[in-house]
Amino acid sequence: MYFIFDIGGTKIRVAVSADRKTISNYTVFSTPGDFKEGVGMIVSAARGLTNGQKITAIAGGIGAPLDKNKSGVASSYETVDKSLSHWAGESLRDELEAELRAPVFLENDTVMIGLAEASQIKNHENKIVVYYTVSTGVGGSLIINGKVGENAFGFEPGNQIIDPTQSLCPDCRKPGRLEDLIGGNYIENRTGKLPEEINDEKFWDNIAKYLAIGLTNSAVHWSPDVIILGGSLMYKISINKVKECFAENLNIYPKIPKIKKAKLGDLGGLQGSIEYLNSKLKK
Repeated sequence: MYFIFDIGGTKIRVAVSADRKTISNYTVFSTPGDFKEGVGMIVSAARGLTNGQKITAIAGGIGAPLDKNKSGVASSYETVDKSLSHWAGESLRDELEAELRAPVFLENDTVMIGLAEASQIKNHENKIVVYYTVSTGVGGSLIINGKVGENAFGFEPGNQIIDPTQSLCPDCRKPGRLEDLIGGNYIENRTGKLPEEINDEKFWDNIAKYLAIGLTNSAVHWSPDVIILGGSLMYKISINKVKECFAENLNIYPKIPKIKKAKLGDLGGLQGSIEYLNSKLKK
């Protein structure tokens, strides 16, 4: 039996898989701010979902930058979303391995979702895939031939600077990162409204333009075949507007990458954890 999980800022999703292909016994609970409490909840869920069966291996994604050893949230973790701040510097891997007696493989949750979404693409397009998530913040990942692209500290495209003089967003926090302009928590802090309460078409057209700038930067750095867009704010952002602005920005290549919407929704992180677990167990 294999245990998989997806730790986000507000929700933890956990499940088991008997065949490393399909998800079963899926459940969700709120993410506690306290690390020890979170570990206890995950361990309890694992034992309950497996009905006492031995767990062979564990994989999960975390919605925060990880430390160099991929053992837990990096000690330098800092964001407007403080929900995982008390998890920083703690070794989730060590805690889970001690409690559940099985090897644990961790990655950023956006990497896990990127793996899952890339697996949904036709084979001839599934060579170099960039995945972006636009929700409370902005994350991303690079998937090459179905595997996570090599990196030293993970992927953080939300931290790229696209507005150094703050001419696009005078109220954004310096130095004008993409995440400051389009992340949900940052929009709420700036406007005093939840993103879903904002119905101004011009506002969302601007968000689409800013996103397209970020995608253009990723495209010239990574030269992908496909870019996949997911996250809770993509229901507010016009993908057609993003494509239009992206095409205007990117004129260095004879053919621009395709832009597609994510397909897997809330289960993407869990399905990606299965993909990641398979890649680790094959080694």
